[in-house]
This record gives sequence, C-alpha cells and structure tokens, in this order.
Amino acid sequence: MKLFPPLPWISTLRPLNLGFLALAAWIVSPFMLGSPLFACLLMLMVMGNLHNDLRDFRADALNRPNTNPFQSKENRRLGVLLLFLGFALFLIFLGMVDSTPQVLGLVALALALWLYNSWLQYFPILGNAWLSSIMAFCMFLLIHTGPLQLQQKMWAYTAVALVHFARELVKSLQDQAGDAQHKPLRYALPPAWLYRLLAALSLLGLSALSYFLWRSARSPVLIGMAFVLPLPFVLFDRNYKRLSFLLKAFMLLGLLILYLCFLRP
Repeated sequence: MKLFPPLPWISTLRPLNLGFLALAAWIVSPFMLGSPLFACLLMLMVMGNLHNDLRDFRADALNRPNTNPFQSKENRRLGVLLLFLGFALFLIFLGMVDSTPQVLGLVALALALWLYNSWLQYFPILGNAWLSSIMAFCMFLLIHTGPLQLQQKMWAYTAVALVHFARELVKSLQDQAGDAQHKPLRYALPPAWLYRLLAALSLLGLSALSYFLWRSARSPVLIGMAFVLPLPFVLFDRNYKRLSFLLKAFMLLGLLILYLCFLRP
C-alpha cells in the first residue's frame, strides 16, 4: 500500500511544475508573483496540463494508473468546462498585461501549447524538443526585462530547455508502452538508446556551455559542471521513474544557480 495514494485531480494540475514556475518568478522578483504576466503563465500551464490529460487518458491508464481523472465521461465533461474557464481567466489576465510584446508572446505561447497537445506530441523526440522550447520561452517571458546580463539570460533559457528536454526524453521512455498502444503516433518510436544518448548530450552540452560562458567565475563553472553528474544514470539506469525524479531535481538546481550566482543581493 502506498503511503500517499495518487489524487487524480491534484495530479493533473502538476503541482510540482506549478511550484517551479512560482519559484522561477520569485527568483526574478518577488513582485512578479502578483503580476498579470505570472497569472497568464500560470493559467497557460494549468490549461496545458488539463488539455494534455484530456487527450491522453487512455495512455495514462496504462502508463500512470489512477493519476488521470478523465477516465470517466462525466469527468471529461467537467475537464472541458474547466478548460474553458481557464481560458476565460487567461483572457482576463491577458487584458491586464500592459506590454504589447509580452501580450504577443503569451498568445504565441498559448498557440504553441495547443499545437503540442493536439498534434506535435505524437511526433516522438520532435514533440519533446517542442515542449522543452515552450518551457524555455516561459523563462524568457519571465526574465527578459530583468536585471540579468545577456549572457546570463542566454544561460537561463538554454539551461531550462536542455534539462527539460532530457527529462521529457526519459518520461517518453517511461511511457512507451501506453504511447505505443493508445496514441496516434506519426512514426514508430525510436530505440531507447537514442533517447538516452540525446538526453546525455543535452546535459553534457549544458555543462560545456556553463564552462565556456563562466570560466572566469568559479562558482557558476563548478555548479554548472554538476550537470554531468546524472550522465551515468541517464545512460544506464532502467528505472525511468527514479531517473525522471533525478532530472527534476536538476531542474531545481538550475533555478538555484540562477539565484545564487546571478541574482542574489
């Protein structure tokens, strides 16, 4: 018996991911948490999670039993209603954003999420890269007007994209059985070794970028090189759930680097 049994309606909101978004906003500025921009990003993430689970309830029944609330038709109807409610709230918050570039960026982000859930998630690896780019763009919207230098901003965007890409690849390995049976994949699933190799290259690339960007600053170099530590697990660990959790911890590490090395007063 599990100590904490899964709660489907909580699970579908991905509270840990929402927490990462809130932490990223707080790191940029504590005042960001009360901004219309953050509210829009929060609504987009909630809507994206709902839409994804509404489309993937059959695959999730095999991949993650008891974590998707939309197994029943009644819950699916409620999910669609909540999706429209979230979209209405998004439009309200969008109207409060006073920057035209930010408004255009949020609209582009909403379209990109819809394309992923409706179509691009069915392209193995390509869909993973698309979703990771979306997460990097979320970080761009949060920090592009902040006090960071251009190099620091580029490191932040790239770190989010590469670590998220590695984790998405591992999640795809974890979900292969359900995806193959219940998703209309556009082509055959690539071999597992290719997922592992791309995930390892992503982390290795981030470590190399950290070294070349910050070789004159000791702390960012040392902490950035820490992204090579999960490489043996990425290449050889067959417990994908544990590996996914490990990479999520390294997503948190990236946020801590951003704060400790670049934004701490």
